[in-house]
Amino acid sequence: LRAVAKSSGMRLVLLSLLESLPSLSHVFVISALILTIFGIMGVQFFSGMFYACTNDLWGDMSQIKTQVECEASGLRWETNRSNFDNLALAIITLFQIATTEGWIDVMYLGMDSTEPGHALEVNHRPWMACYFLVFVVVGAFFLVNLFTGVLVDKYERQHREMAAAALNAEPLTPTQIEWRQILEVMTTTITPLNRHSNASRATLFITSIVLNDKFDNIIMGIIALNTVVMSMEHAGQSSEWNWALFTANVFFVVIFAVEASLKIIALTPSGYVSDHWNKFDFTVLVLSVVGIIMSETYSNGPALSVFRILRLARLLRAVRVARGLRTVIRTLLGS
Repeated sequence: LRAVAKSSGMRLVLLSLLESLPSLSHVFVISALILTIFGIMGVQFFSGMFYACTNDLWGDMSQIKTQVECEASGLRWETNRSNFDNLALAIITLFQIATTEGWIDVMYLGMDSTEPGHALEVNHRPWMACYFLVFVVVGAFFLVNLFTGVLVDKYERQHREMAAAALNAEPLTPTQIEWRQILEVMTTTITPLNRHSNASRATLFITSIVLNDKFDNIIMGIIALNTVVMSMEHAGQSSEWNWALFTANVFFVVIFAVEASLKIIALTPSGYVSDHWNKFDFTVLVLSVVGIIMSETYSNGPALSVFRILRLARLLRAVRVARGLRTVIRTLLGS
């Protein structure tokens, strides 16, 4: 540490690293959110599908195609070490893919997957390669660039401040920098409220609830709880567990519907739709309702799987609550 104090270059790097920690925490949250979204998608796509019949003496028994045949022959029906049987295993597998270490083998497993209880078949679902390719682009390239971009930005800022101090110039103070950032956020995110001047007491009461910061915190907690519930799906789950998850999904949809109704009353319909995040929330709500109706109409099918996956859009609602996360998302989209 004494060597760092004596070297201006090392001191610059250390200060840049320390200053970047708050911004890096936002990138960590976005990374965890992306891993969770892709992990739940992986569970929907590949849960219970990376299995094969094995034996200690003869190794892979690829001629046996089903779990029933395998167990009837006295052999073992085992999954690959990299699998998507539950969210925890899916995130571990995705982390392996993000490191680009052996991700091609996992992609081939996804392309060869058939259905639970059946062995792998070569190129049975080749289109599933798109899932892995998209995640490699997002997880291995964009997120790494975000981490690098934050570090480079803080390094350049520290370099400018040290250069200005060397020239006896006065750089912006932390308060001035924070005020400038607040102004930038206000000009890009805040939209005027459109409320009736002659609103009733009930409307004013609802408006005071909607505009309270605690209301957003409660919704954020409900979104987090919804994320936990969605992550509970796993391979081989019972019909009782399916019913419990379906009931929980209906419960969350009802809560989000009440939230949307309160906001429409408080902001009026025109004021509600003037905010892009509100339109996004309402679209997710409509898709959730359609998904519930379809799940009651169809027991299974590709369309129902699509609507189950679209439920993951609820997790993106967490971005609107945190300003730092919104900045990271805008940076990611802008890149």
